[in-house]
Amino acid sequence: FTLAEAQIATQKGDKAIVSARRGLALSPASTTGQDLLAKAYRLTGDIANAEKAEKEARSLRAYKGTGDAPDALRLERGNALLKAEKFKEALAEYLVIVKRDLTNAGALEGAGLALWALNERGTASGYLNEALRCDPDRVRARFALGFAAQENGLFQAGTNHFSHVTKVQPSNAL
Repeated sequence: FTLAEAQIATQKGDKAIVSARRGLALSPASTTGQDLLAKAYRLTGDIANAEKAEKEARSLRAYKGTGDAPDALRLERGNALLKAEKFKEALAEYLVIVKRDLTNAGALEGAGLALWALNERGTASGYLNEALRCDPDRVRARFALGFAAQENGLFQAGTNHFSHVTKVQPSNAL
């Protein structure tokens, strides 16, 4: 999040949004990340998304382990369950979020990946494509759709997904 802070300080709102989103992809329950994302959105004039990030930060601060977990904590749990290959449990976490917020790219991506692992390829592709509609830079969604395209003989479509990944995350380039 240090890079996002520096970009906000130098009035580089668009770049700060990208940096804050990358940090939140790694740590979705970070109030610092949500605060930085809100500041970056305000810097670019995107008040609706700024207010959404501020609301999520307030929700995280208010959460004390009782009642319903904020979306960021559910997303973190879903990611941990996905990593542990507990796909049905991960899917359940992601779907609670998606039910509340149809634009949560992380939850859509996670649901798509869990469904993919459960061999529900058609439904998974729908969730992954929706995640990309919300955030075109979702790397895991791009990888999954790239592999799906290649499995179906759509080599150019697969290559396009992989090329986008290398632009967004050059460390994935061969």
